Amino acid sequence: MADGVMRKNFTKIQPIVKGWSEDKKYCVETADHQRMFLRVSDISEHDRKKAEYGMMERVYELGVLTPEPLGFGFCDSGKSVYSLSSWLDGEDAEKALPLMSETEQYVLGIKAGETLRKIHTLPAPENAEPWSDWFYRKVQRRIDFYDANPRKYENGDIIVRFLQDNKYMLDNRPQTFNHGDFNKSNLMVMPDGQIGVIDFNAYNKDHGDPWWEFDPTNWGNEPNAYFCTGLINGYFDNEPPNEFFHMLMYYLAYDALAALCETAAGRQGEPEEGRRHLDNIFIWFDNMKNPVPTWYKQNIELMDIYDENRNRTGRFWIRGSGNRKEDEYILIAAALLRRSDGRYLLTKRDPRKDDANKWNIQGGAALAGEDSLTAAIRENGEECGIIPDLSSSELFMSVVKNAVFFDIWLFKQEFSLNEVVLCDGETCSAAAYTLDEIIALNSRGEFTNGTVITADEFIARLKNWEDSR
Repeated sequence: MADGVMRKNFTKIQPIVKGWSEDKKYCVETADHQRMFLRVSDISEHDRKKAEYGMMERVYELGVLTPEPLGFGFCDSGKSVYSLSSWLDGEDAEKALPLMSETEQYVLGIKAGETLRKIHTLPAPENAEPWSDWFYRKVQRRIDFYDANPRKYENGDIIVRFLQDNKYMLDNRPQTFNHGDFNKSNLMVMPDGQIGVIDFNAYNKDHGDPWWEFDPTNWGNEPNAYFCTGLINGYFDNEPPNEFFHMLMYYLAYDALAALCETAAGRQGEPEEGRRHLDNIFIWFDNMKNPVPTWYKQNIELMDIYDENRNRTGRFWIRGSGNRKEDEYILIAAALLRRSDGRYLLTKRDPRKDDANKWNIQGGAALAGEDSLTAAIRENGEECGIIPDLSSSELFMSVVKNAVFFDIWLFKQEFSLNEVVLCDGETCSAAAYTLDEIIALNSRGEFTNGTVITADEFIARLKNWEDSR
């Protein structure tokens, strides 16, 4: 593998049998117990391996958790090239994910998305070929192979037409530095929960459309829905644009055609895997009619987990994903807007929600990283379109019940019902009621205050507050 000068520096040399490349890979250890990763490639791969080493250097300098590049050169009397890097002592994400809870999978996906976004801050070469020209050549090669192959597949012709008809989507796509093979098998879960990135791949091109890097799964397999959703949300800070999903559908359509061609040619996998991958693409995108894949989890609310003293634990919970442990607390916040005429802003819950068509104040789960005041302001804005005035806020009440910290913030400000913008799926009407009118609503069973405290308890607190003014 390596020449004598390299060999004598290592006290342990452990081969690594993982991956598809023909490279020889080793975990090596020095006399002072420093572990490193050694990759040895044929001399014919010199230029590509040097490019990959350069990719790793750039990303390491960016601050991404990736092996530190330690050396590149010739070995085996000039018959091979080697690259040497530090060892990431983590667990393969592909193996770790099935053992994680849905929340842990989602959080890991968020971290991966944030890391990928950071990698994509590195620019592509200034003289990069237009992405549409480069990528559509790949598409056309696949189409030509498929057309020449006598074996056809159900929906195969539809995929070909989809790629041809939507070629325009590739026009003017931006380009950045790319990892080249950003998937679960090249991500490492570190002991502290952070995510490391390995195996940069210049074979797949070290620059291009950054959205081309979103590959949810191996051919023929179902993606890890929570991880992939987290990857997208982490990359786009929870607001993926509609254009992204259209591009994702295009790229995965290409991936389906590639799977058919590669498996039919016997170069990678079995023909059954290619057919199954094609079928999956049609299921995920509703026969290529809906760009948002079925595995993408919409409207996920990720919440901080607190201890009994209201300290964040560093752990998270996806709202509605299952029971929490007894010592895992969450935070819920609500906004109570009061005008100078003594009327309070209430909204009616959407008929599709629990407590349908009942009046209540605006509130909901505090998302990860939010304090209760921030959450109350956001929830009010989302549910009725009115942004509470921060300067007029005061904590109206704070209770702890059933491992929930529940805060209601009072905002003394003027508002008009003409300002209200209802939220489809959340609210269906709005009104400004006095306390006496709220009491009357409650007596008729038309008012609710959620599940933490009862409507009667809330009204009693509000009455005590008004009586004390």
